[in-house]
Amino acid sequence: MNGGEAATAPIAVPEFFEDLMDISPDGSNALLRADLPGTPNDAIWVAPTLGGSPRRIGAGEGESFSPDGASVIYQNVDGEIVLARVDGSGTRTLARTGSKDPIRLTPNPLAGDFRWSPDGKIIRFDRGGALWEMAADGSGLHRLLPEWKESGAQCCGIWTPDGQFYLFEVASSVTHSELWALD
Repeated sequence: MNGGEAATAPIAVPEFFEDLMDISPDGSNALLRADLPGTPNDAIWVAPTLGGSPRRIGAGEGESFSPDGASVIYQNVDGEIVLARVDGSGTRTLARTGSKDPIRLTPNPLAGDFRWSPDGKIIRFDRGGALWEMAADGSGLHRLLPEWKESGAQCCGIWTPDGQFYLFEVASSVTHSELWALD
């Protein structure tokens, strides 16, 4: 917190609201997930934080805002990594990771925890217990640490604000959880 008084900011949420997933960098929008009964994935909504109607922008998992707050990235049920503008326009596929199996999550597990580098040029995410990376335009998709030898699943990465480090968790039944940093 940077000081000041806390105030209530009522946000209009869609029916079947489930989770608050992200807040845009300028604080003007909230990224919400709503359960859609009878469907294998969740609806993704952008809701203005200071009032106004929420807008549905797609359906999928792993959603987060771009560094400029103008777009949202997520994986849809077909295994496509999708970028959509917050107003719902300009939806396009950046990359394909394969379809997901909602029951076993194999052989093509979900991609999630999408994080842009602070300069907006690189997107990293986790999928199948490994970290992945691609350019912001979707090109160059590859495993970030292909020679990784430690046991455990890599996940939940985040960049430091200056972009000097990428922090991530490695979780295993042996070591529990460890925090790692890439410079």
